[in-house]
Amino acid sequence: MSRVASQEIAGKYGLGGAARGSGDGSSSSNEPSLQRQLEELKRKLKEDMRKELKIKEGAENLRKATTDRKSLAHVNSIVKKANSRLNDLQRQLSDLTADILVTQGHPSPQGKIPEVMSPVELQIEDLRHRLKVECAVVEGAKNVLKLCQAAGKVTDRKVFQEV
Repeated sequence: MSRVASQEIAGKYGLGGAARGSGDGSSSSNEPSLQRQLEELKRKLKEDMRKELKIKEGAENLRKATTDRKSLAHVNSIVKKANSRLNDLQRQLSDLTADILVTQGHPSPQGKIPEVMSPVELQIEDLRHRLKVECAVVEGAKNVLKLCQAAGKVTDRKVFQEV
């Protein structure tokens, strides 16, 4: 991987000293250090996700036990914040995993990304992947609606308006 790409990835995660080479153009001696730091960040993100899941689970249990409307509204906001934080952590984890693959020199799961790509090209590839996932979700939702409609379980027309 190029020294510039290593520096960009290190800068993205605030690992300034990890990818700075000696100026001779070779970054291979610094890549293991960068790799270790990225793996440590990945471990920390997973740990943060576990904590948020516990917070969410506790708030959901509290929501089940709460009867007071004011407390229920507060608990619901905690659950929403935890969900939002979990989604953000998941996105960060997937971005970090992609960057780890780039630093290792492995091809992406699609196998189409060359070894060195500009940040814009990486973003475009990431957006394409996310679009494919969203399309798959839409197709799955359509299939569920078809199955429910065939079984006669869904009679409300509002459900089908967005499809």
